[in-house]
Amino acid sequence: MTSENNLEYSNSALSVRHTFLETDVVLYVEGENDITFWDERFRRIVSPTFYTIEAVNGKEQLIKYRQGILDGSLNNIIIACDSDYSQFMNNQAVEDPRIILTYGYSIENTMFCPVSVAIYIRRLLHKFSDCLLEVNEWFSNFCNSAMLLLPYEIENAVSTDYTHSRPKMFGLGYEHFSKKGYVTLDDIAIRDYISEKRGFFDEDRINGVIEKIKAVNKDIRFLIQGHFLAQGVSYYLRHVAKSETSKSRSLSNESLYSTFAYCIDDSCEECVDRDYIKAQIKKAYNYFNHPNDVV
Repeated sequence: MTSENNLEYSNSALSVRHTFLETDVVLYVEGENDITFWDERFRRIVSPTFYTIEAVNGKEQLIKYRQGILDGSLNNIIIACDSDYSQFMNNQAVEDPRIILTYGYSIENTMFCPVSVAIYIRRLLHKFSDCLLEVNEWFSNFCNSAMLLLPYEIENAVSTDYTHSRPKMFGLGYEHFSKKGYVTLDDIAIRDYISEKRGFFDEDRINGVIEKIKAVNKDIRFLIQGHFLAQGVSYYLRHVAKSETSKSRSLSNESLYSTFAYCIDDSCEECVDRDYIKAQIKKAYNYFNHPNDVV
């Protein structure tokens, strides 16, 4: 696993890099955290000799790789990236087995699932009892509050024809909307902020986005901006750790990302997120090894 250096490669050179790395393909991802996330999922399905994984250090950098795949100028590569709000865009990306997307908004929406968070707390606090009920309650409250911001966040992401810049929503960060002294979002603060900024948005468009959200067959936690969700979970975990132990200081973002890079308990019989990503990885592998099996 490496991070791509600053050298600029032509598409023809990129198409043969795998031969120098002695793998079948090069798997390109956005950043360092993405390397661990995607490597953990690929290595459970395919041989490590199938791919070398590299970070391109930026979402925008992946655009040229995607374009090269679609126009045929790039071969022997795979890109794995966040879905963002592509499902809400009118011009959704063309499906290609070499372009792998997250099930939710980003890798954080997969990493910080209620089951993994509950298991993490149980182990952190050395409990025998299951913490899932309390964790699900926190997620439910968090998502219900974040849902107030969601239509505006999606409208910001998918619409480009406004004549003025629009205010940030999730981009302001969890702390901006959190209730002081609590590990929950402040609905009053959120509603006040929306009321203040409502004039920047077209009400009919927002209502249209709300209808699209209702039509999406996914848990709301998959639609919330990933970093915002990760911030909320981090604050929640530190609060739980501080209330019962002195371990909150050791829960750095780096350690949390490392711990949650792959499912803490992969025994869940049904996980649509996990199965979705597995299916995409298998399809990408088959594209290069069993092309007749690719559908």
